[in-house]
Amino acid sequence: MSQFVSPEEMATFFNARVSSYEAHMMENPNYHQEKILLAEEFEVTDQPVRILDLGCGTGLEIEYILKRTPQARLIGIDLSGDMLESLRKKYQDVSDQIELIKASYFDYDFGLNRFDYVVASATMHHWLPERKLPLYKQILSSLKTGGKFINDDYLVPEKEEGEMLEKYLRLKKSGILKKGMFYHIDIPCSAQTETKIMNNVGFQRVKVVYEHYSATHNNALIVGLK
Repeated sequence: MSQFVSPEEMATFFNARVSSYEAHMMENPNYHQEKILLAEEFEVTDQPVRILDLGCGTGLEIEYILKRTPQARLIGIDLSGDMLESLRKKYQDVSDQIELIKASYFDYDFGLNRFDYVVASATMHHWLPERKLPLYKQILSSLKTGGKFINDDYLVPEKEEGEMLEKYLRLKKSGILKKGMFYHIDIPCSAQTETKIMNNVGFQRVKVVYEHYSATHNNALIVGLK
């Protein structure tokens, strides 16, 4: 018998947890402060800036962003239809400003020079660096000159990064992962690796805004400027 248990498919995982998702995320004692720091990367403006939110989930970051960009036009992409429905209900008062797309952001055409900001919150840690590289190139191309990629994610120290990667590679080698499926698997990078990927795709400047590592919560905010 295999020692590995197949992880859940991504959309199935989040659909099953939509009712408890926000409470779970807010268990983080730094939750509010981290969302404020994320939002502070958005310049205060009444202009209809264009924002792409990748893996938007229930839109936890959107309320913080809209306090600084109240007229923003936002596109949110997520695989989970139930998460998107929760977001739609929560932000029905600004529904004319938000377009929601149920899809994989790997399959979506971001366009060229289209967005002032691209934000990804708690989503990129599911992918290997080689999967992120072409995705981040698309993100860079989709940003206007001077635009920002705001990457708020579960990151880990370098030693733990290697351990998590080895665990994933053993799981992959077991043969229980079906080709072409998106699974809910954590493969977090270190801030050093994440910064390197963003530099390699051509961001003009990459900065680590904050890092927090503890026994209960790891998170970092990394911003790339076009």
